[in-house]
Amino acid sequence: MPEAVLTVLYTQDLRGDLRALPRLFSLIQQVRADLGGRSVCIDLGGACAPQVGHCAQTGGRSMLMALDGCGYAAAYADTLAAGVRPELAKVILALQVVDAAHAGRVGGVAYVADGQARPDAALTVSVCPADQTGWRDGVLHLRAIPRLTVGAVTLDLSAGVVIAERAHPLTPDTRPDPTIAGMVGFIENEVRWAVRKRGEG
Repeated sequence: MPEAVLTVLYTQDLRGDLRALPRLFSLIQQVRADLGGRSVCIDLGGACAPQVGHCAQTGGRSMLMALDGCGYAAAYADTLAAGVRPELAKVILALQVVDAAHAGRVGGVAYVADGQARPDAALTVSVCPADQTGWRDGVLHLRAIPRLTVGAVTLDLSAGVVIAERAHPLTPDTRPDPTIAGMVGFIENEVRWAVRKRGEG
């Protein structure tokens, strides 16, 4: 596949469902293998939910840590509690944690929540879900998709056009990735340990 072709894979509205991540990761890997070529994976927000225990205990850090472990390039941090970003920065390895005040960048791809194109980037991607997919004012917008679905938008960067758009729902027969299952267990144990240390559990 030509170097100018890039596929943006994305999820949204995970609602703190850590247990779904091993199967979701397997689906992402399958879609990557089927499409071939270069790809990045991002999350369009709603990763945590305040009523979910580990989200409440970590201020939304837990799901972003998990997405980082799954190899996501960027995530919209719309559920991250105020003041939590400095703590998150200590444990995140590569994930670009994006909000209205913080853009992200990996190589030539910029990730924004403010909808503003970055002229020095080969591609600017909005991490906020849109009504429909399209390249508008120099920014790639991705349409909202159902939770536990992987969106795939293939682009020709040289022509500035969307080549293909697909949605891949997670199915019951998708096998969980054992490495990601282990990571999820580790995060859950760390949250339980932190709660006990604070004397809340």
